[in-house]
Amino acid sequence: MEEGTDSVRESILRLLLIRYGLPRPVVNYPLVLPDGTLVFLDIAFPDARVDVEYDGRFHQNQWAQDAQRRLAIELAGWAYVQVTDEALATKDACRQIAELVARYLKERTGNDYLRDEPFDLRAVADGRRKGWKRR
Repeated sequence: MEEGTDSVRESILRLLLIRYGLPRPVVNYPLVLPDGTLVFLDIAFPDARVDVEYDGRFHQNQWAQDAQRRLAIELAGWAYVQVTDEALATKDACRQIAELVARYLKERTGNDYLRDEPFDLRAVADGRRKGWKRR
């Protein structure tokens, strides 16, 4: 689906955002934090400094470490959206994720990308994306 993606669920999340009209994000974006630490952001919109992180079941055992990482990313000026399996479970929950990310993008760029209805996957895959314009 995308070279460098770490998991199927990250790919599903990335496609969800694209289906709702958001611009194509960068996967595994390298970010050097102010203290010199290098972290890789799951799904990033670098121009807007918006980070979307998928935290699967593996992350249950490292919540303290993940909280510190999130704090460092936010202190570096990035908006941070955490997504879990539960957040991808229903159509309404998926819409809420897209709305939140779109809100951050709009606040930081002035561009409203969010579509009322998601694109069909075929339209995303073959690049037709009719109506793929900022509002």
